[in-house]
Order: sequence, then structure tokens, then C-alpha cells
Amino acid sequence: MSKIIIGIHGLGNKPSRELLEKWWKASIDEGLQHIGKSQIKYDFELIYWADILNPKSLDENITDKDSKFFINEKYTPASKDFVPYKVEPNSIIDQIIYSQFDKIFVDPSFNKNHEVISEFLVKMYFREMSIYYSEEEEYKDYRNIIMYRILAVLKKI
Repeated sequence: MSKIIIGIHGLGNKPSRELLEKWWKASIDEGLQHIGKSQIKYDFELIYWADILNPKSLDENITDKDSKFFINEKYTPASKDFVPYKVEPNSIIDQIIYSQFDKIFVDPSFNKNHEVISEFLVKMYFREMSIYYSEEEEYKDYRNIIMYRILAVLKKI
């Protein structure tokens, strides 16, 4: 059995499934080459759901940075002298959320006692999570489609 890597695209609108999958594979291949493991063979499965909530995907051909379909972070191979760096939150609010992330989202006692804060933050910054966990009937189909796509990939392995 070959090794399988499952990519989950994350939050927000994304490029087309085909382009995103191409970038994931290129990035994985680059990483394997960087650590001297380019001979490793793997299968790749992308779990993609940007199309469920976004009728039009981000477009690599759009150059207008103000367009909501502009791709802010396109895949490009790392330079030969690339050194990973730690991402630092910029604003004071970002710093507070970053430092309290686990407490806000993982600690059940915090969520129970501060439900309004947790719900506000999820709705503001994590639209897909908000919709997925919503109990509103209008979002039931979204949740079901996402679960179906995840299960379809997991059944392959």
C-alpha cells in the first residue's frame, strides 16, 4: 500500500480544485526534495469544499488586488536560501486571540461560560466552521455535503 496524503484546503474561498491540487502536490514534492526524500511515492487526495459556499473560485488570472477573486498567496517554489520563520500576530487583538486560542476554542469550561464570545469569534473569523456547526436548517445541506466528501476520501484508504 502506498502512502496517502490527505489535503484539506482550510477556510475561505480557494482557487479551483484542480489548481489547488496541483499546488499541493508541487509543494509536497518540493518539501520531500528539500529533505532528501524525493524518491518517496505517495497518493494524494484533496478534500475540497470551497465550491459549496463560494459559487466562483479565486482566479490566478485576476491581477486586481481589490477583487474578491484575487489570489493573495499563489504557490511559488521556495528560494534556495529560504528559512522558515515564525508568524507573529500583528495587532493587539490578533495577539490576544492567538495567545488565548486554545482556551477559547478547546477549553469546554471557557466555551460554556463565554459562549457569546466564542460564537462571535467563530462567526467573524471562521465562516465555514460557523456554518458547519450551526443548528440552523438552512446550513444542514452544507454540513452533509462536507461530511460526504470527507467520508468518500476516507473510504478510499
